Amino acid sequence: MPIPRRKSVQVTGRTLYLTEDPALLKQQLAGGELRFDPEQHALIDNISTDELTPGWVCYYYDETLARYCLVGLRGGHIERDAIKNGGFGVIVSGRSKGCGSSRETAPYSEREAGIQIVVARSIEKIYGQNCQNIGLLTTTDFSLLDRIARGDEIPIGEFTRGLDPISADVVEYGGLFTYNKARMAGEVSPPTLATPPRPMTLCEKIIAAHAIVDARAGKIGVPAVKPGDALFARIDVRFSHEYVTPMAESLFRAGVGPDAVVTEPESVFAFRDHLTFLERVMPEAHLRLGLREQAASLATVQQAFTERHGIKLYGEVERDGRTVGSEAICHNKVIEELALPGQIVAGTDSHTCMAGALGCFAFGVGSTDMANAWLTRDVRVAVPQSVRFNLTGRLKPGVTAKDVMLFLLSQPFWKTGQGIGKVLEFAGDGVRAMGLDERATLTNMAVEAGGFTGIIEADEEIVRYLVEQRGLAAEDVRARIVRADPGAEYMATFDVDLASVEPMVATPGDPRNGVPLRSLDEIAGAGEDRHRVRRLVHGRQEGRHGHVRVRAAPGGRAGQARR
Repeated sequence: MPIPRRKSVQVTGRTLYLTEDPALLKQQLAGGELRFDPEQHALIDNISTDELTPGWVCYYYDETLARYCLVGLRGGHIERDAIKNGGFGVIVSGRSKGCGSSRETAPYSEREAGIQIVVARSIEKIYGQNCQNIGLLTTTDFSLLDRIARGDEIPIGEFTRGLDPISADVVEYGGLFTYNKARMAGEVSPPTLATPPRPMTLCEKIIAAHAIVDARAGKIGVPAVKPGDALFARIDVRFSHEYVTPMAESLFRAGVGPDAVVTEPESVFAFRDHLTFLERVMPEAHLRLGLREQAASLATVQQAFTERHGIKLYGEVERDGRTVGSEAICHNKVIEELALPGQIVAGTDSHTCMAGALGCFAFGVGSTDMANAWLTRDVRVAVPQSVRFNLTGRLKPGVTAKDVMLFLLSQPFWKTGQGIGKVLEFAGDGVRAMGLDERATLTNMAVEAGGFTGIIEADEEIVRYLVEQRGLAAEDVRARIVRADPGAEYMATFDVDLASVEPMVATPGDPRNGVPLRSLDEIAGAGEDRHRVRRLVHGRQEGRHGHVRVRAAPGGRAGQARR
């Protein structure tokens, strides 16, 4: 019998507007209704996955998560069971819903608490894909709210509009596992890629080389891809950490069966690096909730999983019977030991994108994507648009790549959400003059902008590092290097003079709130605090505000169209 697709949805529950006004929020939680007026009611922006499920909530990885949905929301107004017992079917918020960590516990907690639809001004890439994977519907169309309030049955097409074909199918099937069952049964197939040869960006070339043409025959690679093309891509390195491995394993066994076996475990890695010193810092209140034991179970479940499947586990370092650290930090070890130029790396850490400093396509995924990848060795990708950053000149003394990123993130392109889901491709003599650590800072922070990933073309600095770090042959490394084609098309191109970038800081709330460090001298309080700020400011190199020239070329070639 064919696996059914969803045709429509009818919400059974109330609508919760996450407003900046605490009184209105409390009113709704107490059972009251809000007649939402966008002119009068401001919605909370940048609700992170950490606010949906704070770190300690992620010790759970089952339906228990429903009890703690949104307990980390700023202001502390949402208590345990408030969403679950509130009878809500829809949650509404402002820009950049689901920013931050790639944790799938966040949308999972919403779904298990009864939420059917998430509405927001904009939705972050990883969070949005995680929602699709578990069957939680998302939309940026606020006009649906009136129809939902009337009790209308909403066609599923309202939630697939603008999605690539694979994502649309996943939404219609109610999640990635159900979609894959239909795919394996031959009831649905990814679209055939027919993009003719064209100049490609760095990420596009890597994706094209890894595109799966025929999974059964092992045929991989197409002549070209373009933004929007939907496909499954072969992964070279798959990894997860202890926060996520247990949930992914639970989904793996539920979706594939109790005898499920990880395919090619030699390219799968696990890390115990997030909770290493938890017992030393866990608050007394959490101890009383039994969270020490719950958190400890994550490590034991992960270890049992890796032993059962023959997966390399980077665990903890013991000395004299005492834990003194982690054997490795996942996104660092991927650079040091695992990834290579031209590869695809998928990990359950939002900062997986850091490995883009080696010239590979690296990005974070959720538990469901990883569970599927353990079986299929592939991940679904909608080819993203790329944004080119030409960095020229040299940084002044005391200015670092972190300052560069805070400056870039403060620009309107990011603050308005235009950069969500885009690839940040860094190039230019300014990048080539940087060491690997500084380059890794650029790619690591791509996720802070809501970007898909960051990437830098590998060069002789990367060849030297991999030869010295891993003992690889220089010619073998050079043969792996992928370069963007001349004439490749970029959504926008930014020319940045590094010599004009000054020390930056981000004010609380969002990494996109970057301001020059010198401006803190103007807003610091009186007394010793003010003197400390002055000493900090005058101890670093001062300069004028960085200069950026933007060349926006949607649909055009980089370097041709100017703003």
